[in-house]
Amino acid sequence: MAMFYLGRLYERGQEGKGIDDAVALYRESASRGNVHAHYILGCHQMRAGGSLAEALLHFEEGAKQAHPPSLCNLGMIYLRGNPDGTIKPDSVKGRTFLEHAVSLGHPHAAVELGVLLLRSPQTTDAGQESADFARAMELFIGAAEKGDLDAIFHLATIYEQSENKRRDRGESLENPRSFQLYESAAQVGHAPSQAQLAKIYLDGQGAPRDLKKAISLLQGAVKQDHPMALCELGFLMENGQGVERNLEEARKLFERAAELGMHSPLWNHKLILTDQVMLPLYVTLEAFITMAMGWKRI
Repeated sequence: MAMFYLGRLYERGQEGKGIDDAVALYRESASRGNVHAHYILGCHQMRAGGSLAEALLHFEEGAKQAHPPSLCNLGMIYLRGNPDGTIKPDSVKGRTFLEHAVSLGHPHAAVELGVLLLRSPQTTDAGQESADFARAMELFIGAAEKGDLDAIFHLATIYEQSENKRRDRGESLENPRSFQLYESAAQVGHAPSQAQLAKIYLDGQGAPRDLKKAISLLQGAVKQDHPMALCELGFLMENGQGVERNLEEARKLFERAAELGMHSPLWNHKLILTDQVMLPLYVTLEAFITMAMGWKRI
């Protein structure tokens, strides 16, 4: 264990060492069965654009020792698969690992499992709340109580959907629960919550319209490379809304958003163009940037 902790010091630059020295110690520690070293090595492989297959091996070693973070990461890998097809998506295996991690009290595994369950219908044919939706809510609430910011965000989005339906029916809402949750997570720097709270201030739905607050929140999320925030701030900067008009800076924001996948199907459904024409499912990065420079937020 001492070797692992020495690696952590080296990773922080102590003793004039660096990441390569730390990894060497992690590998040695992992070879002796240290579950934390296996986990760190797996994470390094995922963050540095390394080998997902090698990351998988390290997390599998952690799973053998019932290490909750390793089980959670295995679940996410199997749910998503590998873009190059070397690891096929396996929802059954992915869910099994997540369930195991949840049983050991891992809050982020609860969030991931909750998101998976939300893919199922939220209501039954009789209009009742489905069992999967009820379980997802239970998981999000439990993780939120442990302080998991992603759980708070997902709860907020669910409440917001319900609140929007009530507004559509003409109901008046005071202090919406979704706003309170977004705000609590945004205050501690959660980028998705900052971006969504900014949208609320921009639209004036759920809170009075406040361009200054929206821009401040977007800037916080942009610092964390949040794609939607990059695009929203780009729209405002392109049109000089609340900020000085700067086409070059707007282009840079659009470029970064595109690099992060804003031009992919993952984000397309969230975009509104000036003519209310949705972006095609697949566009090139160059085409995305060109189109974005002509958009206005409505």
